[in-house]
Amino acid sequence: MAESVVFHLLANFAPFIQEEVNLLTGVRDEIEYIRGEFERMTAFLRVADAMEDTDPGLAVRVKQVREAAYDTGDALHMHRLHLGHHHGYGVCGFLRYHLRTLYLTGHLQRLPRWIPSAFNLVRVYLWYSKLRDADPLRSLQDLPNLASLEIQYAYVGEELCFKAGAFQNLETLCLVVLKELIWVRVEASSMHRLKNLSLVNCKLMADLPSGIEHLTNLERLQLFDMPYCLISRLNRDLQGGDYWKVSHIPEVVIGGWKDGRWQGSFLF
Repeated sequence: MAESVVFHLLANFAPFIQEEVNLLTGVRDEIEYIRGEFERMTAFLRVADAMEDTDPGLAVRVKQVREAAYDTGDALHMHRLHLGHHHGYGVCGFLRYHLRTLYLTGHLQRLPRWIPSAFNLVRVYLWYSKLRDADPLRSLQDLPNLASLEIQYAYVGEELCFKAGAFQNLETLCLVVLKELIWVRVEASSMHRLKNLSLVNCKLMADLPSGIEHLTNLERLQLFDMPYCLISRLNRDLQGGDYWKVSHIPEVVIGGWKDGRWQGSFLF
């Protein structure tokens, strides 16, 4: 039957749609339009096959639709070959290779699976994602060029662990309004190039990140709207306090909003 031509194209096109739409939301309407055209072709050919004997004129239109389907299929095939020439992964692979900055905004159940292969990512911003993944850093920790990471309203969990050897080129880390976060652990040799660390409005964090003393290249620590119990332990005169953990950092800034006004100070 003539409609089998279009069915075959639809079968081949479906994986393309699934793969590309996951990333290229900007072209989703165009892809769905093409798919809609294929489905309309299928409906037409189904009727035409039944009526071709009684309406000879339909044969011409069937031929035209069949040729259009083949032409569209050839165009898609050439498009995929062209992109496949650039690193062999189609559109997604092409963008993954060239992607430098990634913003992920809005609710996510987990981070996209392709992120670990985006080797040239330099900056990642996770905003309002509300991730509940037991280890949301797993997909990011081995990116070789990642230099800046901001997690804001983006994680619903009690602990973040920066594992040994992870985030080898990270220079800036911002953890902002993580309402359920209690502990941050920094294992030895993790983030060894980190220069800037900001903790903002993480109200359940009663202590500094465990292992912050391992971050020997840290140049600036910002603690904004953090719990008083955490800040008070940084008093250098407090016996058994945490001053020794941050004494190697050239600049420690403490601040917060009070009575509608911003107040900030340098610890040293």
